[in-house]
Amino acid sequence: GNKGYLEELASAPGKVTLRAILEQLRKTYCGTLGVEYMHISDPNQVNWLRQRMENPRWQSYDKEKKAHIYERLCFADTFENFLAQKF
Repeated sequence: GNKGYLEELASAPGKVTLRAILEQLRKTYCGTLGVEYMHISDPNQVNWLRQRMENPRWQSYDKEKKAHIYERLCFADTFENFLAQKF
């Protein structure tokens, strides 16, 4: 089945406060990054995406890593535009 926060909360050691849950949910779902995955029918692929999105390690990247990611995204966008014009 689908995995996510509920499974993590059930296996968390000790008590988890509502404040901590809400903080984690806000970090994950109220930011500027969005991922569309509800159209994917394979639960393994959905769980893989959800596991990475709901554990926001990407937020702890240093400035250099974020700049590198941005540079690669810009390159990919430029390449997509080039292909759209040529083909």
